[in-house]
Amino acid sequence: MVRRTEEIKEVLDSLVQKSKSLDPDLILVVGDLIHYKRNPSLDSIRVVLDTLEDLSKIAPVIAIAGNHDWEGIVTYDRLSKDITIVGHGDYKRRIVDTNSGRVAIYPLPYITGKMMLSEGRERVLKSLVGYLKRFDMDNPDADYKLLASHMMLRGIIRPFEDMVSIELEREYIGSSFSYVALGHVHAFQKVNSNPPTYYSGSVIQVDFSENEDKGFLVVDIDEWNVDVKFEKLPHKILKTINLSKEERKGIFSKIEEASEDADYVRVVISEKNSDLTGKLLKIDKVVSVKVEDGKRLMPRIETFEDVSKVFFDYVKSVLESRFPPRKVRIGMEIFQEVFEKSTSDKTTA
Repeated sequence: MVRRTEEIKEVLDSLVQKSKSLDPDLILVVGDLIHYKRNPSLDSIRVVLDTLEDLSKIAPVIAIAGNHDWEGIVTYDRLSKDITIVGHGDYKRRIVDTNSGRVAIYPLPYITGKMMLSEGRERVLKSLVGYLKRFDMDNPDADYKLLASHMMLRGIIRPFEDMVSIELEREYIGSSFSYVALGHVHAFQKVNSNPPTYYSGSVIQVDFSENEDKGFLVVDIDEWNVDVKFEKLPHKILKTINLSKEERKGIFSKIEEASEDADYVRVVISEKNSDLTGKLLKIDKVVSVKVEDGKRLMPRIETFEDVSKVFFDYVKSVLESRFPPRKVRIGMEIFQEVFEKSTSDKTTA
């Protein structure tokens, strides 16, 4: 496993320096400050908090919680009046006074799997649509209205690791906003013109499925005229090299040649071969070897009726891959009993 903390620090340092030269009125971070939400390293937390502090010296910072974010980070904004971290389930409007006027910010953080399991998908979706309608109708004492969210819009290719997030229709976003800033999707892209709606993308190539430039967005709002520019950041390049059986001859020189313009390389081979894998991993820049035999062990779930069903199907597939049918049946009965008890306790509490 490659530790990328130092690499990320260098990219974020570049972000801070470019932000200083741009002299913005407000800095929006739309989720995923930290990649590992369950057990983030102290180094990762330190890099993120140092960056937020540096950015807050340039302009007020508003950060919206994403699906990867460690929930404990929301306590940090109490230490600085110029940093606001909006946690999961927080939909409170914020008003920020800037050099260019008052800005009303409407946050819509990521809806976690835990929230959907406890409340139910349809209820959560109805609540989200309700929040968006209220945001759109609200008439604040402000010069600008911004919607900032870590969410999926229907028709956008979702991140690979995200199988259960709710997809919102684009028309749910009202027309009263000066600008809509979106996070979650790693690639920079324009979504709507009215109001101007953009995914800013990630600041580095997070995994081998990404090959686009990385950076951040500079948004200039002059009344209803909005100019959006993509500002590129220096980052390391991830590259995938696919090799068939027929290409085994001269394989090492081929990989070295193909990886000249990359920093990290993943090699995909057509069959499991421990000896070959070991040799490949000794090649400079090769950090991963993947076997792709045409089978998908865990198919992507694109649509679903109920999040709990998705969860049950996933647990069952894990048990079936490890235990005989009788133990799978017993395991699922126990899981069903525990699940029903935990949800009924929550309802009656």
